[in-house]
Amino acid sequence: MKTPIDPTVAEMVDLLDPNQREMFEERAALRSEAGGFSIELAEALGLLDVLDRYPEALTRVVAFEIEIEGVSRTFVAGPHLLTELAEAKGGAIKMQMSVAFAVEESFGIAELIVAA
Repeated sequence: MKTPIDPTVAEMVDLLDPNQREMFEERAALRSEAGGFSIELAEALGLLDVLDRYPEALTRVVAFEIEIEGVSRTFVAGPHLLTELAEAKGGAIKMQMSVAFAVEESFGIAELIVAA
């Protein structure tokens, strides 16, 4: 995996998970090789493709469905905390999902109020 040329793009790409990083690299390569874009522009557009598909990619917050004692529950936090939670509770991660998907599946339309 090479580091993107633009430092801002490189900083953001460092926050992507392995699947998102692979998508970024594929999209950037297609744009530069088949599309004729400069590498810098191809990388920027590749990152936008990832963010279009995974808007929460740079937040470092994800949702997981974790099965604990036969009951599936959805948790939202940083990925490392959720993995530790699943292990501590003797559960297993069933699925990773976007926070938006988790909220929609659990509540339909929900209003999230964050304390200042």
